[in-house]
Amino acid sequence: MNRLKDVSRQFCSLLDTELEQLIAVRNGPEMLSSEQAREIDDALRCLSITRTKM
Repeated sequence: MNRLKDVSRQFCSLLDTELEQLIAVRNGPEMLSSEQAREIDDALRCLSITRTKM
């Protein structure tokens, strides 16, 4: 059971890392096209849902 908890923690940590990177890109100094911004917003939404399900 502890192994599964460790795997879950590691997976959640990876999700958090991806979430932080996407937020940094979205809020960064670079101008994003509307398509890029939409894709990032969709990815953020999916990551949030996945994190909630864990």
